[in-house]
Amino acid sequence: MGRVPCEPTRSLVAQWDRASDLDLLTTFMPPDLSPAFALTLVFVSFLTSGMTAAVGLGGVALLAVMAFAISMAVLIPVHGVIQLGSNAGRMIVQARHIDRSILLYIAIGSLVGAWVGGHVVMRLPDAPLKIALTLFVL
Repeated sequence: MGRVPCEPTRSLVAQWDRASDLDLLTTFMPPDLSPAFALTLVFVSFLTSGMTAAVGLGGVALLAVMAFAISMAVLIPVHGVIQLGSNAGRMIVQARHIDRSILLYIAIGSLVGAWVGGHVVMRLPDAPLKIALTLFVL
């Protein structure tokens, strides 16, 4: 059997056009968030991660930037997931320094705090939460 001639193919990444990249990006974004602001958040997240590594204040700075475009009911859980990923990375790097004797207490407290905090944030209007966030950042 002879070989069937075929056109040379480009890599999958090279085949994507700019429009499909934006379609992929918008799949994971809230409908009222522009792709430009989403990319800004990715960049700010990178910068604030460096701030956290250097001085420990990056999470608060990211929270302040996110508050410009995201409602408080969504902001707190999304920021929590971002911080979970960031802190998990630091935990892996610093695993040998973890005091495992208190790990269970911290895990239980975190679960209770997330449950209570989630219920409180979902019941409060945006305006008082934005004022509280402003005072917290200052």
